[in-house]
Amino acid sequence: MRPLRLTLSAFGPYAGEMTLELDKLSSQGIYLITGDTGAGKTTIFDAITYVLYGQTGSGVRQNYMLRSKYAEPEIPTFVEMDFLYRQDIYTIRRNPEYMRPSKRSAQGFTKAPAQVALTMPDGSVVTGNKDVSLAILDIIGLDVSQFTQIAMICQGDFMRLIHASTPERSAIFRRIFNTEGYQTLQAELRNKFSEVNKEFNKTRDSINQYIDGIQFPSPQPLFLEETMPPDEVLTALKEINTTDQQQEDALKVQLTTKETALTKLNEQVTQAQRQQRLQQQQISGQQQLTILKEKAQAAQETYTTLQQSVETNTKKLTIDINKLKEELPKYEELSKKTSQQQSLTLSKDKLQVEITQLKEDLDAITFNLQKYQKQIESLSQIGINLEKLKQQQQELALRKANLEKITKKLAEAKGYKAELKDYDTNFKKQSKEFDTLHNTYSKSYVQFLSQQAGILAQDLEEGKPCPVCGSKEHPKLATMPKEAVTQDALDKMQSKQKKLEALLRQLSTTMGNIKGKRDTLLEEIKALSLDLFAKYEPMTLEAEVKTDQQQTLKAIQTVALEVKQAEDSLKTKDTLVKKVEELQQQQTVKQPLHIDKTTQLTKTVADIEHLTEIITTLRMGLQYPDERTTKDQIHALEQQLQAEKQNFLNAQKAREQAQAKVKATEGTLQQIASELTNTVYDLPKLQEDVAKLNQEKQGLLQQQQDIHARLNHNKQIQDKLASQLVVLKQQEALYGQLKPLSDTANGTVTSKERITLETYIQMYYFDRILARANTRLMTMTQGQYELIRCEESGQLRSQTGLDLNVLDHYNGSQRSVKTLSGGESFKASLALALGLADEIQSFAGGIQLDTMFIDEGFGSLDSDSLAQALKVLTSLTEGHKLIGIISHVQELKEKIDQQIVITKQPQGGSSVEIIL
Repeated sequence: MRPLRLTLSAFGPYAGEMTLELDKLSSQGIYLITGDTGAGKTTIFDAITYVLYGQTGSGVRQNYMLRSKYAEPEIPTFVEMDFLYRQDIYTIRRNPEYMRPSKRSAQGFTKAPAQVALTMPDGSVVTGNKDVSLAILDIIGLDVSQFTQIAMICQGDFMRLIHASTPERSAIFRRIFNTEGYQTLQAELRNKFSEVNKEFNKTRDSINQYIDGIQFPSPQPLFLEETMPPDEVLTALKEINTTDQQQEDALKVQLTTKETALTKLNEQVTQAQRQQRLQQQQISGQQQLTILKEKAQAAQETYTTLQQSVETNTKKLTIDINKLKEELPKYEELSKKTSQQQSLTLSKDKLQVEITQLKEDLDAITFNLQKYQKQIESLSQIGINLEKLKQQQQELALRKANLEKITKKLAEAKGYKAELKDYDTNFKKQSKEFDTLHNTYSKSYVQFLSQQAGILAQDLEEGKPCPVCGSKEHPKLATMPKEAVTQDALDKMQSKQKKLEALLRQLSTTMGNIKGKRDTLLEEIKALSLDLFAKYEPMTLEAEVKTDQQQTLKAIQTVALEVKQAEDSLKTKDTLVKKVEELQQQQTVKQPLHIDKTTQLTKTVADIEHLTEIITTLRMGLQYPDERTTKDQIHALEQQLQAEKQNFLNAQKAREQAQAKVKATEGTLQQIASELTNTVYDLPKLQEDVAKLNQEKQGLLQQQQDIHARLNHNKQIQDKLASQLVVLKQQEALYGQLKPLSDTANGTVTSKERITLETYIQMYYFDRILARANTRLMTMTQGQYELIRCEESGQLRSQTGLDLNVLDHYNGSQRSVKTLSGGESFKASLALALGLADEIQSFAGGIQLDTMFIDEGFGSLDSDSLAQALKVLTSLTEGHKLIGIISHVQELKEKIDQQIVITKQPQGGSSVEIIL
C-alpha cells in the first residue's frame, strides 16, 4: 500500500484545503517530513491512519479533536486519499462528526455526521463505517493495530516495546498474533479446575458433616476414632446400625407381653367400675321417680282447670272477629277519597311554590334589566378609547425598539473605541521598537562600512592606487572599529526591520478599518438621536437614552394595563347585551305562565274542600280510623283465640309427658336391678396394678423410640455417606487430571518459572522477531549488541518468558535492555520495531506494504549511529519501498533530499511544500 495523493481540509492545524501530491516522490528511498514544532508533521501520519481506519495512529487525538481551530465555519472537515495497492488505485474519503453552519438558520449551527466512502478500482462505492472497515481489511489485510505496528511507528512507541514487562509484551503480542485462544484455554482450564476443586472440597465437607452427625449409643464404641478414614467410618456405622436393630426387635417382644397383661387388668377394672356406676344410678333413679310423680300430679290439675275456661273465651272472641270483618269494605271507599284529597293537596302546594317562584323570577328580571341597561350606557365610548390606546401602544413599542437600537450602537462604538486604543498602544510600541531597530541598523551599517574600509586600509601603501577611489595618496587611513559587525547580523536586523514595517502597515490598515466602522456607527447614532429627541448631544446622549428607556418602559406598562382594562370592559359590554336579550326572552315566557298557574290554584282549593266533607261523613260510621288499624285488631283477636286453644293443648301434652317419664324411670330401675351381680371387686388394688404395668410399658417404649430414632437417623447418614463416597472418588480422579493441566497451562507449577501456555506460544514469535531485529541491530551497533530473550528468571512469583536482555559482544556480558543509554535504546527499539513489522507482515501472509512511516527518535543518536540507522533504513527501501521520517535533526535535513516541509502561517494554520 502506497499513498499517491493526500488531501486535508480543516483538519488539525491545516485551516484550508491542502493537497499533498505524494506520487511525486520516488517509488523507493527515504523522504523527510520536517518543519516548525506544532506545525502538523505528525498530523500527516494521523490523517493517513484516520482516513483508512477512522482513528489516528498516535492515539493522542480523538475524532472530536480533529477539526481545525483555524478554519472558517463554512469550510468542511475531511481527509481524502488515493492509494496504490497491487497495481490498483483506490480512493477513500472520511470526515469526523463536527459542527457546521446551519443551512436553515443564518446564525445557527448543526451537527455534520461522520461519513466515509471508498471508491473501488471498478468505480463502485462502499459506504458506512462497518462495510468500509471490512473492505480495507480485505484489501490491505491488516487491522489498525497491525497497520500501526508495521507501517507506522508513532512517536513514543519505540521505548514502549523495548522496556515492556512480560505481561505488557504478552498483551501486545496477543493483539498482533491472535493468541487470545490460548489465553481463553488457560482461563477455561483454570476455571474448570477451580470448579472441580470447589466441588471436591464441598463433597469432602459434606462427608465430614455427615460423620459429625452420627448418633452413638452410650457408651460410644471404642473402635471409632477421629482420624479414621471415611470408608472405615461407614463400615463401623453399619455395625452400630445392626446392633441397634437387634435391640429394637427385643424391646418389641417385651412390649407385646406387657400389653397382654395390661389388657386383662383393664377388663377387670372396667367391670368393677360398671358395678359401682349401676349402684349409684339405682339410688339416683329412685330419688328422681319420687320427683316425677309429684310433677305428673301438678300437670293433671292444670289440664282440668284450662278445659273449663277454653270453651267460654273461644265463643266471645269469634263474635268480635266477625263483626270487625263486616266493616272492612267501607274502608276502601274512605281510602280512595283520602288519596284524592292528598293528591290535590300536593298539587296545591306545588302550584303555590311555582307561582311564588315565578313572581320572584319576574321581579328579578325587571331589576336586572334596568341595572344592565344602565351599565351598557356607561360603556358606550369604550371601543373608541381602545383604538386610541392601541395606537399609543404601537408608538411606544417603536420608540422602545429605536432606544434599544441606539443603546446597542453606542456599546458597539465604545467597543471600537477600546479596540482602537489597544491597537494604537500596540502601534506606538511597535513604532518605537522599529525606530530603535532602524537606528541600531543604521549605526551598524555605518560601522560595517567602516569595518570594510579599515580592512582595505590595512593593505594600502603610499604611491599605490586605492581599489575604491583610485587615489595614490592616503593622508588619513581608515581604522578598524573596536566591535566587528557581520553581514549575517546586518541581514537579520534588516529582515526583522522589514517584518516590523509590514506589521506597522497591517496595524495601520486595521486601525483605519475600525475607525471607518466607528464613524459609520456614530452617523447612525446621530440620525436616531435627532429622530427621537430632535437634537444630538453626544456627551449626554447615553444618559438621556437610559432615562427615556425607563420612562418609555413605564409608559408601555401603563398603556398595556389600560388596554387590558379597556378590552375587559368591551367584553363586559358584549356580555351585558347578551344578558339583556336573554332576560327579555325569559320575561316573555314567564308572565303568561304566572297567570295560568294562578287560575289552576283557585280550582284545586275548591276540589279539596268538597272531598273533605265526603271523608268526614264516612269516618263517623267506623270503630277505627282506618283499615290498617281494623285489620291489626282482627289479627290480635285471632292470636288471642289461638293462644287459648294452644294453652289447652300444651297442658294436655305436659300431662301426657309427665306420666310417660314416670313409667320410663320405673322401667330403668327394673333394668338396673337385673344387671347388678353379687361379685365383689377391689377397684383401688386393680387400678394400682394397671398404673404399675403402664409405667413399665412406658419405660420399654421410651427405650424402643430412642433406639428407633437413632437407627432411622443413622441409616439416612449411612445411605448419604455411601453416595457421597462414590462422588468423592469420581471427583478425586477428575481433580488429579485437571490440576496438572491447569498448573502447566497457567504457569503455576510449583518451583517452576511462571510461563503460561499463551506466553510459550508467544515465545516462538518473539524469538523470530528477535532474529529479524538483530540483523539490523548488529549493523547499527557495528556488531556490539544483540537482543536475546531471557530464558532464566530469579522470580518464581511473577509471569516470565518474554523478558528481554542485551548481549554485549565486546565484553561477553548479558544484562537488561533498561541499562542501555538513550542512543543505544533508540537503536535497539528501532531494530525491534522493524523486526516486529517484518514478523507481523510474514504472519499476516502476502501483505504488500510499499510505505513505512517513522515519527521522531533520531535526536538521541550521534553522527555515526545516525549513519548506521540510515544505512539500515536505506536497505529496507530496496524493492520499491518508500520510508517517511519525521525529524528535526539538521543532519537528516542535509542527507535526505526528498522533503516535505511544513510551515506555520502567521494568520493561523500551516502550509506544506514538497521539495525534491
